[in-house]
Amino acid sequence: MSRLGLALTGRARGALQAALVEATQRGSTLIESVDLLVGLFQPMDSVAARVLVGGGLSPGLVRAMVADGSKRHPEQSGEGSFAPSGLDVLRGSEHEARRSSHNYIGTEHLLLGLLRREGDPVALLVTPHLGSYADTRKQILRLLKRA
Repeated sequence: MSRLGLALTGRARGALQAALVEATQRGSTLIESVDLLVGLFQPMDSVAARVLVGGGLSPGLVRAMVADGSKRHPEQSGEGSFAPSGLDVLRGSEHEARRSSHNYIGTEHLLLGLLRREGDPVALLVTPHLGSYADTRKQILRLLKRA
């Protein structure tokens, strides 16, 4: 994560720690995009968690959807603690933060970094619950204006 040019908020760090726990529980040493998605539910008061819960999602439902919806092949190579899909989400998150003129990466940027991955099976599974990337981005911007 030190390769990121922007600092992580405390909530984003908490989400990444939860993603590492999720990966470990799967028996992996690498954080994949699905682990990041489940990690975004922690802490529950984060922007990403509010968007996910508002879309009718929960960590258990996400795990079940991934188990039912795809035959995953664990990613065996990566950098640090991140599989290629996890690294791609982090890079996309930084792009989203910069696009919003933010000098930090928050859970909202992590969620958008995941959703912007066209063709990612995890993003495709949650899109019917959240709406399009553009719709989710608008919802996040509304939530941030209220804060």
